[in-house]
Parts: sequence; structure tokens; C-alpha cells
Amino acid sequence: MPAKFSKTDTTATKAKTIAAIAEATELSKSDVALVLDALTELVLHDLKRRVPNEKSKAQIPGLVKISIQPTAARKARTQMIGDREVNIPARGKRTRGKVSVQALKTLKDVL
Repeated sequence: MPAKFSKTDTTATKAKTIAAIAEATELSKSDVALVLDALTELVLHDLKRRVPNEKSKAQIPGLVKISIQPTAARKARTQMIGDREVNIPARGKRTRGKVSVQALKTLKDVL
């Protein structure tokens, strides 16, 4: 049985989501909260254990695939302003990751 939200709800908060899942599955709200927390920890664990310069991936089965593509660090440099010899340091940026989220078949069928 699918979870029910009222038609006036524009977004589902965590509490509303937990309540709807608990009602649909006949589990307690605390059990559903534990499952969602465990799912969050699992996804974060999969995304954190990345090898340098390689994509890290995690998936919520049937919904989305999340991946992080590492981007290279930018070096710090100095810049000249016009004809004046004033050097302004430009800060470098550390290595970061570009997050991409891809909808899987079940979610695409709904959209």
C-alpha cells in the first residue's frame, strides 16, 4: 500500500516521510527512523571510500545512483592589475568532487 500525503503538502519533511512509511508498513516510527539513518550512513560510507582520482558511487536501489567525480585542485597564483605592478594573490582551491545524481528506471517511469 503506497504512503499517503495530503494534497496540500508541497514537500515531505523527514517526520512526514517517516510517519507515512510507518503507516504503510505497520512498523513503528522509531524503527523506520533507524532504517533511514542506516541507509544514509551506508550511502555516505560508499561515497567516502573513494580512491584518489576515481569516481565513487552509491545507489539507492530503484531510485537514484549518486556519484562523485573528483576535480583537480587549482594552484594559487598572482595577478597583475592593468599596467600597475601590484600583485594580488589569487587563492587556490583544494581538490573537490562534482556530485551527480542519476534517476533509475523506477523513478524515470514515474516522471
